[in-house]
Amino acid sequence: MIGSDVILAHRLLKNSVPDREYILLTEKYLEKQQSKLMVQEDWIKIKQSIEVLEDFGEINTKYIPLTPLKNFVPEPS
Repeated sequence: MIGSDVILAHRLLKNSVPDREYILLTEKYLEKQQSKLMVQEDWIKIKQSIEVLEDFGEINTKYIPLTPLKNFVPEPS
């Protein structure tokens, strides 16, 4: 990854996702991984977002909030 890809990745780190803990994926990436990415977990709620970035335009993204995973972590003994 070099050049504009690095710049895009950096700008996507400064996104508008309202959650604090999440996985952010671009729709372009997901299209390439469609046959490989078959997730069927109850806690996964994929949400959509559009990031408008200078020099890149609109980038369609999807994100998975990770906060629900805390429900699966047992209390410390």
